Amino acid sequence: MDLLRDPAAPNHHDRAHSVVVVGAGILGAAAAFELAARGHRVTVIDEQAETPSASDAAFGWVTRAGSAAAGPARSIPELERALADTRALLERLVPTPWVSWSGAASWAETAQETRARIAQSRSGMQLMPSGVRSLTLPGLRGHASAIAWAADEAILDAAQYRSAMLDQAVVLGATLRPGRVLHVTPLPLNSYRVLEESGAAVECDSLVLACGVGIPKLAAQLGGSVVIDSSPAARFTFTAPDLEVTAVVSTPQFEIRPDGTGRFVAAEDVVAGEPEETTVMRARASLTAVRKAFGLAATPEPEALTIGWRPIPAGRALVCEALPDHPGALVLAAHPGITLAATLALRVADWAADRAHVS
Repeated sequence: MDLLRDPAAPNHHDRAHSVVVVGAGILGAAAAFELAARGHRVTVIDEQAETPSASDAAFGWVTRAGSAAAGPARSIPELERALADTRALLERLVPTPWVSWSGAASWAETAQETRARIAQSRSGMQLMPSGVRSLTLPGLRGHASAIAWAADEAILDAAQYRSAMLDQAVVLGATLRPGRVLHVTPLPLNSYRVLEESGAAVECDSLVLACGVGIPKLAAQLGGSVVIDSSPAARFTFTAPDLEVTAVVSTPQFEIRPDGTGRFVAAEDVVAGEPEETTVMRARASLTAVRKAFGLAATPEPEALTIGWRPIPAGRALVCEALPDHPGALVLAAHPGITLAATLALRVADWAADRAHVS
């Protein structure tokens, strides 16, 4: 077995605190960036480190209010600071991924339902002013009496966001290793050994499990019980030269946003295991609804359709805490990860700082 040790990190108390992050999705990338920025010795291990992550198939909506189509976002403290933390993180990235703080419009099946969901929202959702509507959604037919509006929300390119965080983490000294983690083992003094499929192993002071649906297996090896559900969603693009939309639009029939290149991105929930032809039919149905809502001359065709599996902690929106019997092993999972990545990365970095102080 090849045991990897950094010669610059000898075994004494003044060495840099070493952290292994398992998983290079949006949460793992954000954690790696923040940890490296704080001066920790970071290694990121991901079996798809050199290929697109499931996070890259995300719709790319940074929202704390949620959608009136599905009901307001759950009230959790992390959402209240998520937009400010995301903005601050983006300002530190070079190059900066494409992002637009253009807001989000949404509505339910009826104006009455939309108004009720605006009233229920605790996170900045309000009734869309007519002047904003004329600028943001020109050509929209109907829904004049009730559109929910969250003015401070953003859309971004998820793949660029994740890549920029990983690239900057590497610039700051992090190591990115492609490989599948087979086993994690506790060592004396609350440290850990991470064994890869290749036979290589990395020892670390702290361990962050950010590998989505792979978390339960690794947590179980440390005696922890973590349940991570998963839910598939389709992301696709389309072209519509006569569609003038500058923000997120979320409705019971469709969810779309501009992508900064003159095209649009759309998202659609799908049923696990359904044939691809069925998913394509769902996408076409949503674009038919777009055509009707905005009076387009023709129905756009879905392009570049990708299915992403969203890791969702069972029973709650997020988990960011150490395993009960292992204070040095932290589980990191959340939905929506795009929105919460920056905020949770700060929490991970604070946890690692406490760990380094104790050790």
